[in-house]
Amino acid sequence: MKKEKLILFDFSGTLSIEAVNFGQRETLSSYLEKSGLTELGVASETFFWNEIVIPTWLEGSTTRRGYINILTDRITTLCPDNRKSNSQTNGSVKKAVSRFMAFYFDCCLIDAAWKNMLQSLQNDSLIQVAIVTDHYGEATPMIIKRMADWDIKVIPLEKATKDTENPLIIANSADVGFHKIDCRFWYAFHDQLFLPDNQDIKVLLIDDFGANEAIGDQYGNHAQVTTRREKTGQALEEVFGKSVDIYPFMLKFLKNDPPNPEKKKELYCSLVENALSYIQDFINPPCP
Repeated sequence: MKKEKLILFDFSGTLSIEAVNFGQRETLSSYLEKSGLTELGVASETFFWNEIVIPTWLEGSTTRRGYINILTDRITTLCPDNRKSNSQTNGSVKKAVSRFMAFYFDCCLIDAAWKNMLQSLQNDSLIQVAIVTDHYGEATPMIIKRMADWDIKVIPLEKATKDTENPLIIANSADVGFHKIDCRFWYAFHDQLFLPDNQDIKVLLIDDFGANEAIGDQYGNHAQVTTRREKTGQALEEVFGKSVDIYPFMLKFLKNDPPNPEKKKELYCSLVENALSYIQDFINPPCP
């Protein structure tokens, strides 16, 4: 049976607000210390973002080298004490990065407010659901596990079978090789799932485009968010035509005056509620 509708969910900042909360200054600083990275030369959260994550993000999010390997190499290169040391110390860097990644992924919880909707969507034969994310390779099995905790089956895009009853799909840029702003991401997605004549499918994307990222992460810069939103929409329309709808899942607060955690959670829950209503109208459009 042909799918009539495609609902796409971003992960960090959309399905999971905790994934971006991990990057808040106090939280990030604490985990850098707990993991042992501070002792190995990652002296501050600013150093972490500007010298480690940002310069390696393109490789990390479009290849399968993975978070652990890429960050280990970068930290070893940047920090003289690690670079001059022996392989045993290099192993210590890798262990510290592994601990840090484990802390991060432990925090990447999908908010329970999405649970009922996601569970109900998996039973609709006319709707294909997918999580589409620009992320590191290790995020794919992590997200699959998170969904399994809710009895929702998820498979990576490469295991999907064209034009059949696939479960929920995860399309990760690290697996696909391109970011969501690139039409090649969406061509790969479409060609894996749909036959060429499946051109009339209606598409809904729920995405924060990086707007909800932690303050120190330049990925959430306003100009970058605006560009990312525009290019993603253009790429989707190139592949799926004009029947593309986008729900910008963006928390409304100033980056230089963020709310306290309780207020931020309140804003997030309200936004989820609005998004769920929007999805319901997309599935069952109200009578004119």
